[in-house]
Amino acid sequence: MKNAGSSILARAVAYAPTVLLISVALVQIWCAIGDGRLTPAKGGGFGLFSTVDKLNNRHVRVYVRSARTGQETPFDVSAAMLNELRLPAWSVKAFPTDARLRSFARQVDLRATRAPDRAMRVEVGKMTFDAQANEARFVPVADAVLLEADE
Repeated sequence: MKNAGSSILARAVAYAPTVLLISVALVQIWCAIGDGRLTPAKGGGFGLFSTVDKLNNRHVRVYVRSARTGQETPFDVSAAMLNELRLPAWSVKAFPTDARLRSFARQVDLRATRAPDRAMRVEVGKMTFDAQANEARFVPVADAVLLEADE
């Protein structure tokens, strides 16, 4: 009887590291995708600091585009408006998927007054430094357009 009990204990000890690592991986995936607070820069890429592309180097820009002329004008999203949004800007910066960008645009659009013949474009980009030109540049990472028909 003792051999069966010690055999089960030995197997449990043998599988413990595997179960622990899989559990950590699942929690990390949940934190990265579900919660959105764990970004690749914070270790969410399964490598220690798998990127140097931190959220404070990323920016969300919103543009209103005229359907007649196609010309875009920047739309100023105030801090008060950002506080009211259900989907926070840091979440859009961290994981700029098409669905998140469109959801963010819909939320901004609900609080903004714009003419019916206009579309709204949300763009996420990161700041990089061009050493040769000696200047900072905005490099787009992702964007999405919200049209009247999408609403």
